[in-house]
Amino acid sequence: METNILRIAIVGMKRIFFLLIVSISISVYSQTNVVHISPQAVLPQNSVTYFLPKTELVVTVRVSKSIQRAGRFANYAKRLLEFDNTITSDKTSFVIDAIELTSNPVPDSTRQYAIEISPKSVAYKITTDIHGVILGVNMPSALQQAVIDTEYLSAKSMDTAIIFDYSVLSEDALGATTEEKMAEMAAKQILDIRESRMELLTGDTERGYDGASLQKVLDQLETTERKLTELFVGKTL
Repeated sequence: METNILRIAIVGMKRIFFLLIVSISISVYSQTNVVHISPQAVLPQNSVTYFLPKTELVVTVRVSKSIQRAGRFANYAKRLLEFDNTITSDKTSFVIDAIELTSNPVPDSTRQYAIEISPKSVAYKITTDIHGVILGVNMPSALQQAVIDTEYLSAKSMDTAIIFDYSVLSEDALGATTEEKMAEMAAKQILDIRESRMELLTGDTERGYDGASLQKVLDQLETTERKLTELFVGKTL
C-alpha cells in the first residue's frame, strides 16, 4: 500500500498582530525611510526590500493507494485449490487516512517595501526568510539562524509495478498447451510443496537435516509456494 500526501494551499487573512509588532519596531527609528514599492514609487538609492506576510492555510490530505492485480490463474483458484477472496480483476482504490490543517506565512505581493540603508536606519537589523518575508527587527542571531535554517522535505516516489514470478513454474507447467492445463500443473506444485513441508516437519524423510539446513529448505518452500499462490489469488500493493 502506498501513502501519498496532497497539499492544497488556500490564501487567508493577514497576520495582523505580527505586522503590528514589526511596524512598531521599525517606527521607533524616526530616521528610517520606508517606501511602499509600486510602479510610481521612487525607491531609495541604497535600500533593502522585504515583503509583509499573509497567511496561507495548507490542507494536507494523507491518502493510501491500493493496487490489486489478478493472477493469471484466478479463474481456477476456487476449483483447483479452494481459494476464497481471490482477486478476479485489476483495480486501484484510494482511502483518505487523515486530513491536517496548518498555516504558513507567504509573501504578500501587494505589500512589498524598500527600506533605506543608512547609518541610523534599521535596514541592517531586518531578518527575512528565503522568500523575502520579514521575520522581525533586531532579532537575536541564534533565533535568526533557527528561522532561516528551515528544512524542506520532498515527496519520495514509490515503485508501484506488480510483477508475477513465472520462474517458479515447473517445466511441465511451462510446457502445457492450454491455460487450464498450466493452472492444474501449478496447483499440483502447491500441493506437492505442502506435502513436502509436512514430511520435513514430521521427520518422515529419508534425508536428515540439521536445524539450520531444515530452516533453509522450509524458507525456500514457503517462498516458492507464495509465488505460485499469487498466480491464483493475485497480488496487492
